[in-house]
Amino acid sequence: MKQEESRVTQQAEKLLDLTSSWAEKRCDEISTECDRQVEEVLNSAHHDARLRLHSHFESDRTASRQRLAALEAAQERHAREEQQRQQVSLVKEIIDGLKGELTTRWKSDEQRSGWVDTFWQLA
Repeated sequence: MKQEESRVTQQAEKLLDLTSSWAEKRCDEISTECDRQVEEVLNSAHHDARLRLHSHFESDRTASRQRLAALEAAQERHAREEQQRQQVSLVKEIIDGLKGELTTRWKSDEQRSGWVDTFWQLA
């Protein structure tokens, strides 16, 4: 159970690292493209076009960051839910084990009680 939990946690962390790396790279690409296009607009002296373009890429960058934050939150939620499922499963296993142990002891006590009753009846 611990190995499974560790494996799931490692996979979730690896996925988060890969996703974060991709998102950071994408943000850098957007930023680079934004800077390049802003420079082009500045060189052509179209002030209004520069403002629109900058605004467009800023909103893309903001949207990318929001998507990354939402993805990270979903991954964290998934990891918590998986951990809770594993904990519930472990508790169920423990309860089933205890039920089995109590049933065995109860049957054993019941048999001993029967032997004692038989002994006293014979005596």
